[in-house]
Amino acid sequence: MKKDEEMLNWVSQYLKNLRKAKGWTLEECEQHGWHDWKYLQKIENGQNITLLTFFKLCDLYGVDLRLALEKTSSKRREEKRREEKRREEKRREEKRREEKRREEKRREEKRREETLNGIFSENFVSNNPFFGKNTAFSEKLAILN
Repeated sequence: MKKDEEMLNWVSQYLKNLRKAKGWTLEECEQHGWHDWKYLQKIENGQNITLLTFFKLCDLYGVDLRLALEKTSSKRREEKRREEKRREEKRREEKRREEKRREEKRREEKRREETLNGIFSENFVSNNPFFGKNTAFSEKLAILN
């Protein structure tokens, strides 16, 4: 919906610029064949219009219809390119965040492993009365698992 509103606003501004390029006020458009300057004001303020109204206004302002349509379609292509660029940047950012999460997870696992290796070292297990003095180190670790 936002894209449609942006496009409509662009078309409205385009038509307003065409009128101003002619040097006409809204009221003067009636003198040149437009039926209602108040309706034109609504159009220039973003009211949705039919394609036929767009054609009539282009004719009123003496603008080649192909040129006007090319400008509106190039505007749409430009918007699509910008939207695709935003999506691609968003994908890259998500990928960077995911890689950062994975790296953080790897570091956390390494810290845990180092901590466990320190806690369950042979010296700690051998000297701990819970495991007993005559039990082999590997058997003591098996008890922990």
